Amino acid sequence: SYFWPQPVSILHGCGKRTSEKLRQRGIFTIGQLASQDPISLRQWLGKQGAYLYQAARGNYHSPVNPERRKGRKSIGISRTFPIDLEDGERMDRIIHQFSLQLSEQLQQKKLVARTISIDVKLGYEERRSRSLSLEEPTATATTIAATARQLYRNHFAHTPIRLFGIRLSNLSAAKETTPDPVQLTFRFAEG
Repeated sequence: SYFWPQPVSILHGCGKRTSEKLRQRGIFTIGQLASQDPISLRQWLGKQGAYLYQAARGNYHSPVNPERRKGRKSIGISRTFPIDLEDGERMDRIIHQFSLQLSEQLQQKKLVARTISIDVKLGYEERRSRSLSLEEPTATATTIAATARQLYRNHFAHTPIRLFGIRLSNLSAAKETTPDPVQLTFRFAEG
């Protein structure tokens, strides 16, 4: 009652082109897809047709691996404002706050990020993002903030923004570092 009335486009593996091909054949919902002849679907869409037929019927034969560790591809933080924000000083404070929080998350997870992105929403509809990949991955708040500030100033400094966020991606494990050796000096009392 819930799943079958949904549009076919919400099925994993059913993108714009496939949805359009199905629409041309009068198949708009998951229920309509599930009631099709699987041989016809395979002829129209190849292997994907067979997969979509099974997915529409709720059948998927893949073993569950409870040991599988899925890493996060990115981490981020964002805030939606009640009114469009254009205040550069306030944006600097938000960037600073977000950078501290993201740096803390990276350090807790022992990760570093190579790519820093900012996401903005202009009004209620238009969403944009800009990113920069660093030569060396980082987990420091100062680097995250400086990069996010640079992206903001270069692309959105004079634009009213409804939502602002910072996202870190291209994550990898932080290298264990040992401090550089320090030569100790001692003063001996003459005696």
